[in-house]
Amino acid sequence: MANDIATRFWLAATTSHTITVSLATLGGLWATCQLYQLASFTHLNLLHQTTIGRYAARSRDGRPTTWALVTGGSDGIGKGFAEELCQRGFNVILHGRNEKKLDGVKAELERQWPKSEIKIIVFDASSGFKEGSEKLEAVVGEIKALNITVLINNLGGGPFPSYMPLGEHSAARMREFIDVNATFTTDITRLMIPVLAKRSSALVMTVGSFVGAIGAPYVSIYSAVKAYGETLTRALHIEMKAEKLPIEVIHLQVGMVQTGREAARKVSFLIPSSRQLAASALAKVGCGLSVVTPYWPHAVQFNGMMSLPGWLMERMLLNMVSEERKTEQEALKKQ
Repeated sequence: MANDIATRFWLAATTSHTITVSLATLGGLWATCQLYQLASFTHLNLLHQTTIGRYAARSRDGRPTTWALVTGGSDGIGKGFAEELCQRGFNVILHGRNEKKLDGVKAELERQWPKSEIKIIVFDASSGFKEGSEKLEAVVGEIKALNITVLINNLGGGPFPSYMPLGEHSAARMREFIDVNATFTTDITRLMIPVLAKRSSALVMTVGSFVGAIGAPYVSIYSAVKAYGETLTRALHIEMKAEKLPIEVIHLQVGMVQTGREAARKVSFLIPSSRQLAASALAKVGCGLSVVTPYWPHAVQFNGMMSLPGWLMERMLLNMVSEERKTEQEALKKQ
């Protein structure tokens, strides 16, 4: 009997030790992951030095000789990118669908940065694909001889109002969301890769959204096409390496930003201006990642939400979207 008691005691002690070691190992692994994430966050946002300069070149008189193409460049984040790229020594090609607005931005940029050349190209992604890709191919044909080293895929959004249950969308509205956010981004990237591949190095940067990673109610189509953009970037990031093409590919996870369309939003800690967002994005060039959250308060917000229990994250997300939907409905009443 004494042997039985000793055996049971030994088994209990061994089991307890095994559980303790297992928990300690799991705790150690968790702590290591947290430290790694903290170190990565600190390096990306505080220590990393951008390499955007490798894509820019100037002539002896200081004039830029390289070009950046910015889609959706007539206002908002696109305009912010155009300003930041001019500041960093690029000529800029502005894409949009409203030639008058593009001319206004062109004149503004030329006044601020007289050494930079500004060109405009006009293509309406919401209707331009009804006859295929021929129109876009013709537009790209007009600029492909330029020394383009940077493509900023910024065009996004969709018809107004944006916030609507899926069942209330018409087929035309659904198609517009897909064409503006997915078809255009894919097609312009497809057409520009052979152009960029001729350079010694080039950059493709695509503006995405948090909703592409987590999905948001009342913007279900928009969420889906932004998820598509992120997946496309991840695939191209690997493909460029496999093909040995010197093209850096980055997808940007973006939260709320004060843009032309959301001018009512006030700039705050969690809501940067369009130019702040663009500056943060260009600061991440050369980081080696295919997906980044460029504005660090957005990263804190996003990671915090993703660490919450599913039911709580859904409730927070619904509250955020409901506020945006309410603001949009109020804007509709004023029209």
